Amino acid sequence: MQAVKELWTPTTRLYNRADEGQPHKYVWDGGIAWQNYRDDTLEWQPIDLTPDITGNIYRVRKVPYDLTLLTTGARIIRPDRHIPSRAITLPPNRFLAGKTFTPSGLDSLLWQSPSYDIQIRWENSRVKFDVIVKQPISFDRFQLDIDKTGMSDVELLGFITNLKAIDSTQPEPIVRPLSVSLNAGVLELGFDLTGMTFPVTIDPTLDLQVGASAADSRVSEEVWSATSTVFAVGSNTDGINFFRSQGRFTSVTIAQADTIDVAYATLRVRTTNSATVVRSNLLFENADNPGNVTSLSDFDARVMTAAVAWDNIPAWTAGDDKNTPSIVTPCQTVINRAGWVSGNALNLFWKDSGSDIGGSPSRTAQSYNGSTTFAPKLHIEYTGAAAAGQPYSARVQQVAGMRTYGGF
Repeated sequence: MQAVKELWTPTTRLYNRADEGQPHKYVWDGGIAWQNYRDDTLEWQPIDLTPDITGNIYRVRKVPYDLTLLTTGARIIRPDRHIPSRAITLPPNRFLAGKTFTPSGLDSLLWQSPSYDIQIRWENSRVKFDVIVKQPISFDRFQLDIDKTGMSDVELLGFITNLKAIDSTQPEPIVRPLSVSLNAGVLELGFDLTGMTFPVTIDPTLDLQVGASAADSRVSEEVWSATSTVFAVGSNTDGINFFRSQGRFTSVTIAQADTIDVAYATLRVRTTNSATVVRSNLLFENADNPGNVTSLSDFDARVMTAAVAWDNIPAWTAGDDKNTPSIVTPCQTVINRAGWVSGNALNLFWKDSGSDIGGSPSRTAQSYNGSTTFAPKLHIEYTGAAAAGQPYSARVQQVAGMRTYGGF
């Protein structure tokens, strides 16, 4: 299987199976967050979060951004690895003063104390700075020094997104927004942990793929959210309100009337849950090029394809990957639409269809806001409709103009 990198985008990959003796069969993989980056030669490469380590300096560059970390907690983030003149610097002052961080896996540094831990973690398209509060603390705000070059205060604040405190209540954590102010190079974050269940994670994130959280959303208790940390179905304990979720995948370089051979989504389990019974449906929005969902009424108003049942879902364990049942039929319905063209978007919906109420039956996966690295992914294998006499190179030329480089 050969990578067709001229048709890759930050969020999608295309492969040609000609080397396997199948010259008109292709594999398309897409995600909600960035999966690829352009290296120093502008060649597309898969993201690799493994840091280069020199002494106490960690550098992460096989990503769209450029991150330098010191074990003192100091950080330098260049939002675009190809523009070194634009940078955000957080020196180890104020809240980080006197703290030494140690490795925690391949993608984070950790400082621990009896009352709270601080974790700096890097993902595909963002750098997270989590304060994990393990018991009541005496302060309700903290300050970070923050310097910038090549950008305004407004641009800087645009990267500081989805600021929240989230507690350990299951299956529905309490989530509260943080207050934020930026004055004279000092970022102050305030929080209210009253009534929350410990440990509580205070999460100010530098999100370098601004706006991508709008690509997925969830409805719970009839409240719609584009910043939910989970992609879920299931029932609350009252058995009245059912979770439902959606994810939008862009730059789908499959031509109208191509034959879909394989299609499924891959979800990374966020929360272990063995309660039964969970019943759900998988559907695509039946539209040529759907946009982001923007509200509860918009979520419910979208026109759907026929559903694929995903019922009696077995117990889930946090950290596992789960593939959905085949969604070839609803995917083909959209690809066959008269208005479909290569490069359009597919909008996948996961809706509860009546889970039983005992024991809070639900299944929760990572959303974009839960983890850009493990946000939902879509896998499609297809046969090109141009199989009769048209060389693959001609097909590439036809769809090359549909490439996109970032936005949702």
